[in-house]
Amino acid sequence: MAEEKEATEAGAAEPAVDRPSPKSVKSRGIGALQDTVPSSAVDRTFPGRLDQAYALARRAAEIAEESKAESVVVLDMRPVTSLVDFFVVATVPSRRQATAITAQIESEMKKRKESKIGMELSETGRWTLLDYGDVVVHIFSPEGREFYDLDDLWGDAPRIDWKTTTSISAS
Repeated sequence: MAEEKEATEAGAAEPAVDRPSPKSVKSRGIGALQDTVPSSAVDRTFPGRLDQAYALARRAAEIAEESKAESVVVLDMRPVTSLVDFFVVATVPSRRQATAITAQIESEMKKRKESKIGMELSETGRWTLLDYGDVVVHIFSPEGREFYDLDDLWGDAPRIDWKTTTSISAS
């Protein structure tokens, strides 16, 4: 204590804030330092939104398939993350085709009055991402799909048979 007072009087920085020692953190576990997240943080305030989000994901998948995209998959992300409900993943052989599908999906979402939160494009054309909050659409070149490998990265996310499953709340 006397040393801290002398250091402060000598113009040194303020004394350190009381922090747990590394030894005490190790014994308690990292979870003890994290804020608890109430389960209500991810509850929906508008119950119909889940079916609405699924309808958007299905429509994006349909547009991709109608435009000759390959390996179109809808992943149910709810069990693995609270950030997004559904991923739509598709593969297209050309940048021109990716651009066309992106434009068609954007047009459909505008008709449905869905706001796009963001859009990412790789300079090489290997990947396009459309973020609609509850639904994120990934359009890949074959090389991009193999490189990013979202199917394996999010392997715990269930695949939805979007061609036959019309309502997610019924499943």
